[in-house]
Amino acid sequence: MENRSWCREMVERVKAAVLVKPKKIEVQYFPYPKTLSDGAMIIEMEMSGVCGSDKHIYNGLAPDMPFPLIPGHENVGIIHEIGDGARDRLDVHGKALKEGDRVTWYGGVNCGQCWYCKWTYPIHGFCEKGVGYGWNVSCKDPPHLFGGWAEYFYMVPELQDHRIPDGLPIDVAVLNDTMASVSGVERAMMPYPYIKEGFGLGGTVVIQGSGPIGVMAAVRAKVCGASKIVMIGAPKHRLKLAEEFGVDETISIEERPNPEDRIKEAKEILDGLGADLVVECTGVPNAVPEGIEMVRKGGTYVIIGLLFDTGPVQIKPHRLTLKCIHLIGQGDMPPIEYWKSLMILTNYRDMFPFQKLVTHKFKIDQAELALKASEKFESMKSAIVPK
Repeated sequence: MENRSWCREMVERVKAAVLVKPKKIEVQYFPYPKTLSDGAMIIEMEMSGVCGSDKHIYNGLAPDMPFPLIPGHENVGIIHEIGDGARDRLDVHGKALKEGDRVTWYGGVNCGQCWYCKWTYPIHGFCEKGVGYGWNVSCKDPPHLFGGWAEYFYMVPELQDHRIPDGLPIDVAVLNDTMASVSGVERAMMPYPYIKEGFGLGGTVVIQGSGPIGVMAAVRAKVCGASKIVMIGAPKHRLKLAEEFGVDETISIEERPNPEDRIKEAKEILDGLGADLVVECTGVPNAVPEGIEMVRKGGTYVIIGLLFDTGPVQIKPHRLTLKCIHLIGQGDMPPIEYWKSLMILTNYRDMFPFQKLVTHKFKIDQAELALKASEKFESMKSAIVPK
């Protein structure tokens, strides 16, 4: 690219999938940004994953969304343009970025002023005024392009860029946010398990849910030294694929519809004790009391899938105290997890067939089909491919 006049001449308008209100997506066109603020960039989108949170927002389960908005926070793209005065923009490692670099980015921006920003670790979900690009930023006002389900993305200076390692395919790199979202598996390794409290090297794991989050939890657990991993879920094609990602045993909820039967089978697989670590990746409240029963005494239960309020569930709190269970909620992750997850995807790509996870790809005008394929479990991972 030689100059901005070339960009304006070649790209006049940008196609995007816009969620105008719950359960209604429209294809709209926006003007290509005429100006860039200092430090801003334009990214030519290559792929954007469909997250479980996108399905919840689409179905109206996320309150106070600033509609209309362009979804898409699991993003991979190529730097198309760096604004004048921003040629010294750096990635998270302090290396200069340039047009043509392939990047992914952490979509959360914290306010920096609230109590959580000043006194705790900078987890986006803690911030009282934080925004998430491709999540809760409206496309109503210029420059509009704040989500990944579009041909181009306007990257504000506050977003943290990660250059994608050479040779890492885009349909693997697009899984980075999914991998980062299961960082609670590592949190389960604290306190250090010399006294067999919680999860550590050689530990046993039960994963509730056989979708992309569940598969990534299995990978993360295996990388952290799990000796045996049991996955509970459906349908069969997902469970079968999970076996290629370190899962040793599977339990089908279609074949074992009774929770008591699933609890019994999981414990039998794990020598009658239960698991050192159970990870909830279902988004279904009824999975929680079942998961509590699968954790051994002194074990850890990590809840990842229940980010949105999908209803109440009855539990027996005394089971938590009687079994001395460590309970961890994983609603967001610190930005550093993006880099750590990229390293897992890069360094273990010969061990795990990550490219098999993106099973369905859709164009922008098929965004609704992408959501429905994911909702119906037809896909393992759906993705939007703009061009």
